[in-house]
Order: sequence, then structure tokens, then C-alpha cells
Amino acid sequence: MGAFDALCSNKLEDVYLTLQAVMRLVLQHLSGNQFRLPHLKKEAMRRAGTRMANVTCPLALLYQADLHLQNHDIPVR
Repeated sequence: MGAFDALCSNKLEDVYLTLQAVMRLVLQHLSGNQFRLPHLKKEAMRRAGTRMANVTCPLALLYQADLHLQNHDIPVR
């Protein structure tokens, strides 16, 4: 638990936002990881007080990804 306790909350928030952005890119590219990691300018937004709580994902993108999974017989939970 020492390593976890040493992490500041800002670092954990940054990691979570990056994870959300990467998951959105996976949906946009219909799987795979052949894309560049996004630069969300988290620190600049934090300094400006405009930091986002979550990365948005358009509903159309979710439908597109769901259709892709259905067309390729990929099971969805």
C-alpha cells in the first residue's frame, strides 16, 4: 500500500482521463492499437481551472462500434 499512498490524486485523475481517451480511440479505430496516444493538455487545463471530469464519447461512435462487433460475431457482455 505504500506505493499507492504515495500517489497524488492529480496523477490518478490524469491516468483515468488518459484511459478514457484511449478507450475512445479504440472505438474509433474499431479495435487495435495503431494510433498515437492523445495529448489532453491535462496540466494546462488544471492550471486554468478548466479540467474536464470525463472524456466525451458521441453516441454515434458507440453505435458504430456495437455494429462492428455484431457484424464480426464478437460476443458482447
